[in-house]
Amino acid sequence: MDQLQQRLVGGVNSPVRAFRHVGMAPRIAAGGQGALVRDVEGRSYIDLVCGWGSLLHGHAHPVVRDAVEKRLRDGWMFGLTTTEEGRLAERIAERMPGLEQIRFVGTGTESGMTAVRLARAATGRTRILKFIGHYHGHHDALLPKAGSSALFSTLAGVPSSWIQETVCIPFNDLPALEAACDASIAAVIVEPVATNMGTVGPTPGFLQELRRISRAQGALLIFDEVVTGFRLGRSGAQGWFGVEPDLTMLGKIVGGGFPAAAVGGPRHLMQQLAPEGQVFQAGTYAGHPIAMVAGAADLELASGPTFYADLEASVRRITDPVQQRLVGHPTARLERVGTLFSLHMGSPEAYSRLFRALLDRGILAPPSPYETWFVSSVHTPAQLDAVRDALLDYFS
Repeated sequence: MDQLQQRLVGGVNSPVRAFRHVGMAPRIAAGGQGALVRDVEGRSYIDLVCGWGSLLHGHAHPVVRDAVEKRLRDGWMFGLTTTEEGRLAERIAERMPGLEQIRFVGTGTESGMTAVRLARAATGRTRILKFIGHYHGHHDALLPKAGSSALFSTLAGVPSSWIQETVCIPFNDLPALEAACDASIAAVIVEPVATNMGTVGPTPGFLQELRRISRAQGALLIFDEVVTGFRLGRSGAQGWFGVEPDLTMLGKIVGGGFPAAAVGGPRHLMQQLAPEGQVFQAGTYAGHPIAMVAGAADLELASGPTFYADLEASVRRITDPVQQRLVGHPTARLERVGTLFSLHMGSPEAYSRLFRALLDRGILAPPSPYETWFVSSVHTPAQLDAVRDALLDYFS
């Protein structure tokens, strides 16, 4: 770790990996197989981070690996369009019919940047309405009030003029939404299920009202499905809740564990992007062939008729007994929406104690109280039961 800190800021390339929320030195990954991740000291853990949601089928799945190796044998970077981009776009559109056209980008942050720029161009407006605690990447326009962590309190380096263009209101607060969403708003952006302040679902009818109000005011509705897309269900949160946004951000699973994200929507909006329209967006690594074949393999593995029901059953094998155990607990609660869940412990210190106890039992939970926990399709019943029993013992 000392060597890493010499050249990497904080020894990491993304702040949450520093383990500072749990007061520990970070674990350094060496490898992973199935539902297990291994650190450089040779210790293995049942992985509930799952690449922050990107590993729907665990580590080194043979189907994904074979697709990647086949692409590698014939080259992996061309600076030209490849057929793999079209194949993955088609598979996404089959699952989310509102995405008539798609633009692949490299990261979830880029998908948010592109969606906001496109919305501003399409509406001729500049202001963005977002929800407190919802994280849409580290783009200036979307960073205000993006999380509960102190990391988001100063907004160092973000011009005040940008901050003034972003309106932040509480999630699930209809009166605040009705007051804030007016004719100055270009777009309302939302995580349909919040995943960066712990897992927090929408109250019944909230997303439907969000759709109605944004449409009435002429604002575009952007669903940030970077986490929920193809994790919550075959059609993501929009299929789960029956609400179709104007633009959809995707990430994580669409790259199969490789860097890839996307923004998509109806043809008349998407064709405002260059080269068809005047909204500029570009990227050397956008639609990278390796990420495209990995993402397509991920979606194919998840195409079975009972896949998502089975995945939710795996999650519930952990969460149902723990939720029952926590009834009446003074501070802790477990929140679950479909396959997404997290433990809200009441304070960062309480979460840190839980994290350490699980780590001692060979279980890697997210090293932050503000993140969602994930289960993959390859977690075995024995591994799920080990997580359940560790949590039940902790709260006994």
